[in-house]
Amino acid sequence: MKKMKLLSKSLILILIILISGCFLNKKYHLAHDFYKKRNYPVAIENYDIFLKKSPQSALATKAEIERSDCYYKLGLQAFSKENWILAKRLFYLANSSQADELMDNCCFEMAKIAFENNNIDSILIIYDYIITHLPTSELIPEILYKRIEINYDLNNKNQIFTDFKLLWDNYPQNEFSIKSQSVIDNLMPEYIDNSLTFKDSAKYEISLDLLFGMINYPTSFQDRINIEISEIYLLMANEAFEQKRFDETREYFQKTISYNPEKENFIQDQLINICDSFITTGNNLIKENKIDEAISVYGKAFIFIPNYAKANNAIASALDLKIKQQKSLELKDIALNYENKDDYKQALKHYKQSYSEYQTPEVKSKIFLMGNLIEAEKDPKAFAKSIILNYKNGIIPQKVNALTADLILLFGDDVETSGWNAMYSVGKYKFEVRYDILTSEENYYFIWRVNLEDRSFVALNKISEELL
Repeated sequence: MKKMKLLSKSLILILIILISGCFLNKKYHLAHDFYKKRNYPVAIENYDIFLKKSPQSALATKAEIERSDCYYKLGLQAFSKENWILAKRLFYLANSSQADELMDNCCFEMAKIAFENNNIDSILIIYDYIITHLPTSELIPEILYKRIEINYDLNNKNQIFTDFKLLWDNYPQNEFSIKSQSVIDNLMPEYIDNSLTFKDSAKYEISLDLLFGMINYPTSFQDRINIEISEIYLLMANEAFEQKRFDETREYFQKTISYNPEKENFIQDQLINICDSFITTGNNLIKENKIDEAISVYGKAFIFIPNYAKANNAIASALDLKIKQQKSLELKDIALNYENKDDYKQALKHYKQSYSEYQTPEVKSKIFLMGNLIEAEKDPKAFAKSIILNYKNGIIPQKVNALTADLILLFGDDVETSGWNAMYSVGKYKFEVRYDILTSEENYYFIWRVNLEDRSFVALNKISEELL
């Protein structure tokens, strides 16, 4: 009995499904009949009922296509009567490519009416709708051009440039793209000037972005744009050089020439000046005995001019100098060993050899010192006297002799002199040099302490100091 009840329920369910299916199919065929009879509003009503109840049925796709055509046919009727608003609505509901082809015409005609009524806001809304929702419309070039004209009157410059770029990006050969250039040409001087205000405040990248934004579009100002871009890159090159960003400096110089070939000779002179500045800096480092640093600086010239002759020569000279420097150091070490052994003659010989290879203040002073020590060891008293007697081409003995002569005129034979004498003083290589003048009324005692190592001396009393 239970099996019989289950079977009965199943049969009833199947019958319900079959009856329901037949009812829905009947709805489709009813809609289709109205469609064939061109009774499109009633057909649409029945198609809606069918699709709502059976969106996944086998006939659903066919029903959607036929319903779309109903809207399209109704749209054509409204279109023929120039009822643009209704036609647009029906074509929108048709949602087909053929409907879209006419919907943009409806919008265009609606825009004409708005124009006649001087309703600019409505015109712009309609144009925006076509451009946004009907991107394949053949009317878009004309619409973009008309929108450019409207925005020109409204002084809406940003939108003008946006539409101009849309025209040339998508319709480069279209007549309306070509016509739009005259409008843009009227705006370009101000556009360029505004771009350059960022250059004046050192915001170079912003200025370049604005100029590059128009460089690929046809205007009568391409030459000026290129020149201004070139000038900005030149400023960026100078800034990068001051900040020692040399690779960027070279790149910006190249771009300067790229956008204005007439700058090539000027840039070449700039590059030479830069390279020569490296040579000058390197030469100063050589004078400071910084050979490795100098070579590094010379090499920077190659960043700007590969194989620059002056840099090659400077590096070659520096390398030779480095070899001489090394040999000079070796000879100086030998000389120092002799000096430590008090063999001043051999020390002097090797210091001189060292100095001939590479001149340094240290070795020069050593040569002076060794010569003094040799003289000091040979005859220290004679050397001490010679230092005083030869000071400033003999100014001291000249004044002493003049004073003696004056005293003889006054005192005659009562004047006696000691002659020049040298005697040991406190400290190694320290001597005192004396000269005395004696008279019956007054005496003069001249005395100086002399350092034989460096030939320096000091007066030990006021009258001796007055002779210097």
